[in-house]
Amino acid sequence: MSLIKKLGTLLGISKAHSRARNTYKLLSKLSDYELRDIGICRGDIYHIANELVRKEEAMADYEPSKHYLRGKSKPVATWGGKSHA
Repeated sequence: MSLIKKLGTLLGISKAHSRARNTYKLLSKLSDYELRDIGICRGDIYHIANELVRKEEAMADYEPSKHYLRGKSKPVATWGGKSHA
């Protein structure tokens, strides 16, 4: 991964953390009645606020080569449309 791409990823994660912090503060200020009105409870605030951070971090760690042929230990030879191990 190039240096510029890493810096871009770091900046994206940093922005996501900032938005999560602001979202957490905003939702924490609401009353239980207001939270219930929008369909969440006080225990959900942290999870909801940090959802974008988790997505950004997952995208930063994603490498397509790690997911190609996942679960397949070795290629399977085929003959006449039938597979043979």
